[in-house]
Amino acid sequence: MKAVIIYTVTLMFLWTQFAQSQQNYSLDEYLEQISSAGYDVKIAQTRREKAEAGFSFFRSQLKPQVNISAGLPGFTRTSVPVTQPDGTIAFQPVFQNNSSFSVRVENPVVLTGGTLFVESALQRFDNFGQRSVFYNGIPLRLGYSQSLLGFNTWKWNQKIESINWENEKNIYNFEVENIRFAGVILFFDALMAKTESSVADTNRTSNQKLLAIAEERYLLGKISTEEKLQMEAEYKMSDLQYRQALNNYHQALLEMEKGFSSEIDTTYNLLLPSSFIVENVNTSDLIEEAIKNAPTIRQYLLDAENAKRNQKRTRAEWGPSLQVYASVGLAQSGNQVGDVYKNPFNEQQIFAGISIPVVDWGRKKAAVTMADADIFQATLWVEKEKQQISNTIQQLVSNLKEVQQRVIQQKEIVKISEARYNISKERYIAGVVPVNELFMAQSAKDLAIRNYLNGLRNLYVSYHDLSRLTGTNIIRQFIQ
Repeated sequence: MKAVIIYTVTLMFLWTQFAQSQQNYSLDEYLEQISSAGYDVKIAQTRREKAEAGFSFFRSQLKPQVNISAGLPGFTRTSVPVTQPDGTIAFQPVFQNNSSFSVRVENPVVLTGGTLFVESALQRFDNFGQRSVFYNGIPLRLGYSQSLLGFNTWKWNQKIESINWENEKNIYNFEVENIRFAGVILFFDALMAKTESSVADTNRTSNQKLLAIAEERYLLGKISTEEKLQMEAEYKMSDLQYRQALNNYHQALLEMEKGFSSEIDTTYNLLLPSSFIVENVNTSDLIEEAIKNAPTIRQYLLDAENAKRNQKRTRAEWGPSLQVYASVGLAQSGNQVGDVYKNPFNEQQIFAGISIPVVDWGRKKAAVTMADADIFQATLWVEKEKQQISNTIQQLVSNLKEVQQRVIQQKEIVKISEARYNISKERYIAGVVPVNELFMAQSAKDLAIRNYLNGLRNLYVSYHDLSRLTGTNIIRQFIQ
């Protein structure tokens, strides 16, 4: 007997130490953790960083580009045919070298689509046959090229790339809210599994005590064999349910771990989130925010801009084009390098070329029609998505209001059901009520706990679903 007491006390002490070693783990802590250390959020971060690098690459193209080119050497020793005045051909030996070096700085002009450039160049010619050297150079040249009737690629690309970058930043916010939404479901799955195991453990312990009482009563002849067997079956069933619930809880914890890039402690004690009340929700603000941030709408708007770009480009490519090139600068040549930079003369160049398509057999019209159809289709998708988002937000807000009232009532039912079960248990022990009434009270208590937890789950899921659809936590301002 003494050994049994010592064993029992030791077991209770170890269980107490284990329970104290467990850290409480709230829903907010879990969501914060998966929002910073989860695989999905790291993937979203990588995608955003890639998009940012792409946008930075594009912006770098709008800045002055500096290019240095050189041809060192361009040596030739051969013979070439030379046409004589009488039309005959004479082959003359060629023994020479051409070298060149240039620096060019150019910058696109987004407003017009043209290119502004500044350059300097130097060329050396060596004629080894005549032992002569010549230099030709452009100390400075400033020029501008422009397609007056063409398509402004830089302007449209800047607009498209800016929209795309904003969309990628917005998608990242939505990805985080989606991750948090999925985290709520995983946390409540584990919490419900934990609650089921706790309820099953309580029922098993209670049924074990009741079975001991039933066995004593059976020996005294106060209950029938059928009632005793029913109590034995109930205990074994509760023990089986407890083991199954414990396994389900362990599996749910493993599911919580799957999304992490590092291990988490599964001995955490999951805390039951508290209920909350959302009042005076401005549905119009939620709808406006959701429409403004919706990735699908943003993508359709981007598709529309791409279609407009294709339309403009098609009209320009299949229409008249006028190319203009103009430059002014300084140029000189001489036998010495310094001669190039002494008293250079003014250099002017201007070129204008026009191209007018006469017959295209309807290609321009067909291409423009396809672009117009793409624009119209994207516009229709935007309007359809707006309507769907509006309906969904209204349904979620209505559901959230209904669920929060249901949770309040379910919490009261849990208190009543637990009080009823405790009374039924005491009355059964006293021999006042039959075992069936006790089991009914126990089932009602368990069902009330499950319903309350399900209601709490629906409350948090609805709340985070609104955050997910709006891409922000705007719903938080309505919590009382």
